[in-house]
Amino acid sequence: MTEREWIEKMAPCAVKAQQRFGYIASVLIAQACLENGQQRPRYEA
Repeated sequence: MTEREWIEKMAPCAVKAQQRFGYIASVLIAQACLENGQQRPRYEA
């Protein structure tokens, strides 16, 4: 699964959480990416 596919799969849940609890959907997605290893390094050493 690509990063984009993963985010598209998670987005509806994040939007529901935003509507129900007032959380910011993009922040929820960003945190989920960090916790699930979806982030990529911006540069290689």
